[in-house]
Amino acid sequence: MPDPYTPEFFFTADEISSIEAVLQNGSDSTMLQDLVDDSAQKVRDYTLKYNIEAARQKRLVRALVKFEAYKEVGPVPSQIELAWNDAMKELRDIRDNKFPDLLIQAPADPALASTPAAFGGKRNKLRGDHAW
Repeated sequence: MPDPYTPEFFFTADEISSIEAVLQNGSDSTMLQDLVDDSAQKVRDYTLKYNIEAARQKRLVRALVKFEAYKEVGPVPSQIELAWNDAMKELRDIRDNKFPDLLIQAPADPALASTPAAFGGKRNKLRGDHAW
């Protein structure tokens, strides 16, 4: 997932100006960037163990961030709320492994892939051989 996303990934310049004007009277865009960061993190949290294409991640983040932004500034348009509901359902389904085509990504460090000693591996069996 591209990091960091910026509001320009998801909103037109006019939308950014309008949202920022309501959020902070045009003086600070940090709030909008926070919404983008929070939405991107939520997508990462739900999809952490899977290899998800960048386009799919961006689509999911877009649905979440647009909903959160419109929720902050006024009524949420129905198509934005529908997209958010669809994205959240998809994220829950990804988390719950309901997409058999998604591959689980390998851990960054193969040594962290499993810890047999912690779960009855060789080290614990040897420990049982000692007379205490």
